Amino acid sequence: MTAFLLIAAAMAVVALVLLTRPLWRAPAADAAEAPARSPTMVAALTGFVAVIAIVGYALVGAPAALDPSSRVARDDSAAAAQIDAMVQRLATRLKDKPDDVDGWAMLGRSYAVLGRHGEANAAFKRALALKPDDPALLADLADTMAAASGGNLEGEPSALLARALQRDPGNQKALSLAGFAAFNRHDYTTALRHWEKLAQIAPDGDFTR
Repeated sequence: MTAFLLIAAAMAVVALVLLTRPLWRAPAADAAEAPARSPTMVAALTGFVAVIAIVGYALVGAPAALDPSSRVARDDSAAAAQIDAMVQRLATRLKDKPDDVDGWAMLGRSYAVLGRHGEANAAFKRALALKPDDPALLADLADTMAAASGGNLEGEPSALLARALQRDPGNQKALSLAGFAAFNRHDYTTALRHWEKLAQIAPDGDFTR
């Protein structure tokens, strides 16, 4: 908006200079004629400035488009809409292919990224119904269940993590979350054991696998 106003103001000043220039050079004898010409000149000036404003607006575009934050917000909104559309297409496809365990797992992880933890839980449960005791799915379900309850890993999430580690003692996500669960209940020995094992398996600090 500021850029548009500055451009319009500058162009208006130029128009004013051009239209009033003859008056500056008019002889003193013609000074009496100036009032007679002034209404016409004012009308011309007004019309010219109006045209400048319209053209300037057309060239610059809507004032809101000049705001970088507006453009970022629109880009983010468009990206979010595209992601939602892709997730919805996956959910629709799974209605026709309900036995696609990988599809349910992907849907659950997509919902988790979007913060839709209730729907993520439902998707992971569908995947586990097709592939019981899969360590990665158990850890994912524990993670989203905890997220849905404000980060509380006690109860069913901890039971799921125990099952995951029983099946795969080296599951990194299960080790990480089980360590946090133990730490939160002040069982620091168990927490340290989980995290030491995790550090040996994933020295690069990538605990998501």
